[in-house]
Amino acid sequence: EGEPSTANLGSDADRLGVLSGVREFPVRVKCATLAWHTLKAAIEGGEDATSEA
Repeated sequence: EGEPSTANLGSDADRLGVLSGVREFPVRVKCATLAWHTLKAAIEGGEDATSEA
């Protein structure tokens, strides 16, 4: 109880794996995630893509 399950990590783990190299260059996190935010904005019909929280 209260323990996170790893049974359903498939898709999420794959997505995180793609960004695993960023840990070597922490100042590049925004650069690395901008493409994901751009794609999400395009799919959702957003006008602007941003990596700002």
